[in-house]
Amino acid sequence: MIFEVKLPGNWDEVIVNTKSRYRSEERVDNQPRNLAQTIETLERTVRLSYNDISRKRAEAIAWACIGLLDIYALLLDEGVNEIIASRIGEPLVVTHSKYGRCLTNLRLGTNLWNALKNRAEFDTGEALTPLTPALKAGFETDIGSIRLSMQTTPLAPDGPTFTIRRLPKKSFTLTDLISQNQIKEQEGRFLLHQLARRANIIIAGEPGSGKTTLANALLKESEKSWRLIVIEDAREIRFESKEFPLLTRYSMPAVGSDSRARNRAEEIARMLHRSPDYVFLGEIQNKDDTKAALEAFAAGIRGMATTHGRDIDGLIARWELSHGLSHDLLRVIDIVVMTRREIIDGRSKLSVDAIYRSMKDGKKFLGFKEVSP
Repeated sequence: MIFEVKLPGNWDEVIVNTKSRYRSEERVDNQPRNLAQTIETLERTVRLSYNDISRKRAEAIAWACIGLLDIYALLLDEGVNEIIASRIGEPLVVTHSKYGRCLTNLRLGTNLWNALKNRAEFDTGEALTPLTPALKAGFETDIGSIRLSMQTTPLAPDGPTFTIRRLPKKSFTLTDLISQNQIKEQEGRFLLHQLARRANIIIAGEPGSGKTTLANALLKESEKSWRLIVIEDAREIRFESKEFPLLTRYSMPAVGSDSRARNRAEEIARMLHRSPDYVFLGEIQNKDDTKAALEAFAAGIRGMATTHGRDIDGLIARWELSHGLSHDLLRVIDIVVMTRREIIDGRSKLSVDAIYRSMKDGKKFLGFKEVSP
């Protein structure tokens, strides 16, 4: 199926005039603006200059001014949950809640790539280069909260590629996930009990299998009096600070991003000095991050983390063989939750595949055993 997008007519003159006025204003106030602030300012500039232009059209012109009209046009359809670009010159692909995976009539060009790259670098303060070929960014906009993941050579040998995911307008509760058959009610109760006792929980699965969605739903049920620390490369754990008065967030670079001046492993180690009641670590992927997380758990930190893994055996093999972690170090993990993503008729079906409990004999770690709550 082709998902067709009709872009508006020629706005060249309006765009040129708007960008000129915006740059003049930017020089005057000298204030850096994130994506949402940039769009808001550009939209206001359009409407002040052209009284006959509607708010919706002014918003589209604002996105066009920063070279992202194609992205805006796709995200206007609330059914579009994901935009995928495989390489320069190829069609953009969307994942649609109704139609599944669809080709579009829009293509990834160098102008769109550069516009996305410039915006992501500006908002994150990180650089996307051959030496740091991966970059993640999160944006809050009027058309939704979006998460951008970009890769370039040599990590992506075919050239620039990106994925944009739109987060749900409302973060799901555990009740929502149960009603959607993403987790069974008894599994939810079991995990809430483990969370209440501040168990160390690893949620693992393939990309897009609902790891962070499940983590978010569980954390929303944690004690509001806890000092909760959240460490992520892009903001995906979504609840209001007023719900958790002692919540502290830290944004760390993604694996493969900038020069590790703010090294994730170092930041994880610093948690020991902050006396948190519970910690969330988003996307522990490489050896250093994983080792730092498990050593923090061994030192007494209680927390939850997400990571990639297809099944429990593959996860353990990666930790022990690829990362070189001691078998006994794994004993600090109390619970492992494996999530699964199936593609049925082009649509994703997410679920909890299995839950495992750490088995111990005194100080000896015996492995993980599947539990059936």
